[in-house]
Amino acid sequence: GPVPGAEILSWMPVALPPGPEAQYYAFEPKRLVRLYWTQAAFRESYGWASTAEVFKRIKALCAEEGIRLVVVYAPSKPHVVMPLVADRVTAEQLHAFASFKARNLPPPGEFKRELVARLDTQEAVAREFFAAEGVEFISTTAILRQWAAAGRQVYYTYDQHWTALGHEAVAEAV
Repeated sequence: GPVPGAEILSWMPVALPPGPEAQYYAFEPKRLVRLYWTQAAFRESYGWASTAEVFKRIKALCAEEGIRLVVVYAPSKPHVVMPLVADRVTAEQLHAFASFKARNLPPPGEFKRELVARLDTQEAVAREFFAAEGVEFISTTAILRQWAAAGRQVYYTYDQHWTALGHEAVAEAV
């Protein structure tokens, strides 16, 4: 029988591309909500600040040993998938889904606009940091989005890891 509240999840898993050749992607609300940072808030967060310090130490160790440091950015599944499906998920559905993990969200329309605008925030902060540190930075986001949009299953449906095709896409980017 019907499950009250199930409509909140009615858009999961999402199909890419829509239609009979679709591949399916699902992710947890917490993975989506983790992308709802402003650049300033993320840059100032303990998680990023402590990670940046570790990367500075790694850079120094590599320099001491004459090792070329290259950072390959591995985006989360919602970071890759959400821009491709945002037009098919209503603001209300997205808000209700995120509300499983976050409280005090702005109204649905505002939340969706802000979330979509902020999806690349963490990558942008990382890219800026590594550029300032003189460290090579390779993003795999664009190729993973491109392959997912084309119907190539780059992440497992119910797991956040790359499939063999996802690894192939990343190898091509690198």
